[in-house]
Amino acid sequence: MIEDSPFVAAAPVLVPMPAARPYTYAVPTGMRVVPGSIVRVPLGPRQVAGIVWDGAVEKVDAKKLRPIEQVFDCPPIDRAMRRFVDWIAQYTLSPPGMVARMLLRAPEAFDPEPWIEGLQRTLAKPDRMTDARLRVLETAEGGLAWTRSGLAHAAGVSSTVIDGLKAQGVFETVMIPPRPVVAAPDTGYAQPSLMPDQSDAAEMLRTSVAAGAFGVTLLDGVTGSGKTEVYFEAVAAALDR
Repeated sequence: MIEDSPFVAAAPVLVPMPAARPYTYAVPTGMRVVPGSIVRVPLGPRQVAGIVWDGAVEKVDAKKLRPIEQVFDCPPIDRAMRRFVDWIAQYTLSPPGMVARMLLRAPEAFDPEPWIEGLQRTLAKPDRMTDARLRVLETAEGGLAWTRSGLAHAAGVSSTVIDGLKAQGVFETVMIPPRPVVAAPDTGYAQPSLMPDQSDAAEMLRTSVAAGAFGVTLLDGVTGSGKTEVYFEAVAAALDR
């Protein structure tokens, strides 16, 4: 507990501005941060993304400390990258915060993908039927949730037709979870048929990956001989571990 403060701890946070050192922020009760955590902190009248940095915090009057507002749900910046930021700052005589800014140029990317507003068919019926409305109802018969624009496009009608049906209670608003930004890789998809020499090289690479140790392998072959397909086998083996 910080003396004369409701906060349990303090942490140095590197913010994206020309500051020579991290600023000290209070860590609220129940919040967990580690070096490299990407956080949202108040800076003057605005909120900015920052990185919890290494080292001890400066002694600051507890009454002047401002709390960390949020820890983003994303992996922390690893130690090697933090040391790289420090090295670039020293080598280029730049404030560390301005170097770290390159890691934080799109803070909205750290926020989770928002849910999408969609429409789902109810048991209600429209007060009158038109060809356009009939196409919409037939398209939405399966009970799936649609976006407004997606349903209009699939039914071949304007969005105003969808709005009219929603106003009459024929559709209700539902929230659709966002799609994954990147699908999980399928290492067994469309496996190539390798030639004997390629198979031997691929097996050597898979064995090297399975060993889990550092190693260097040179694939020697002319352009178009299938080197990429061979080392993709090593990539697949690494993903399967």
